[in-house]
Amino acid sequence: MNITETTDCQTIANLNQTVHQLHRQLYPDIFDEYNAQKALGFFESIIDKPEFTFLLVEEDKQPAGFAWIEKRTYPGIAYLDTYQSIYVHQISIENAYQGKGFGSRLMEEIFDRAASEGISRIELDYWTANESAKTFYHNKGFQPYRETVYKHL
Repeated sequence: MNITETTDCQTIANLNQTVHQLHRQLYPDIFDEYNAQKALGFFESIIDKPEFTFLLVEEDKQPAGFAWIEKRTYPGIAYLDTYQSIYVHQISIENAYQGKGFGSRLMEEIFDRAASEGISRIELDYWTANESAKTFYHNKGFQPYRETVYKHL
């Protein structure tokens, strides 16, 4: 298992299909069908932004998954202190590699990167119907501290 940073938009767009299709299955009223060209265009538009990092995990030089992370700085305001975090936008592991430690290894890499930059907070969100994500993140020590709700009219 090897983890590297990447700017290969095509590989990221391809790997994004797995998580996108899961979201589509769970929330068909929100997520459109996966469109490879749209995904590629989206990742091309953000891949070079300095706050974003894309980590590629490979096995025997074959892409197994990726993580999209962002370094965030929250400015202090009257009632909040200034702080930094690493925000995990997505982790996606190809079906053939799921349950084999690839996601765990990506999380370890994210934890190590945060620690090396003196950042002590990792943040993320996941769709509540995604029970496997909920279990995975809970097992990694994540705990809820804020909840987002909606009402469909």
